[in-house]
Amino acid sequence: MQRYWDRIADRIFDIDEKIRYVGIVDASYHVIVSRMRSGISSLTSSELDWNFVSIVPRTMVEGALRLEGTCGPLEIMSIRYRKVMLSLYRAGDYIVTVSFEPTVETPFMQKLTQELSRILYYERE
Repeated sequence: MQRYWDRIADRIFDIDEKIRYVGIVDASYHVIVSRMRSGISSLTSSELDWNFVSIVPRTMVEGALRLEGTCGPLEIMSIRYRKVMLSLYRAGDYIVTVSFEPTVETPFMQKLTQELSRILYYERE
């Protein structure tokens, strides 16, 4: 099963060369994938990446989901730091955290949402 998720991570990295990191957790917030792109240095330790991806998406996504009744379905959340941008994407029972260069703008976010949906929803069929 891990090979499946490694292939999913590879496909996410293939969306755009600016993607630095991919983290995926399941509905119970167990880390399935926590991986930097080859050749890219992380701004944080592997342990901090693992801890972040297993704890923070739960709080943020569950909070954001409370607005779906009035705002419509959650598509993607983003957090921009000076050195990195993070996006959180919910796909059924999974939450994907992607980090990339902070220079990425909104059109990329739309592309990322479409591609993540295609990869994570249709890959299993």
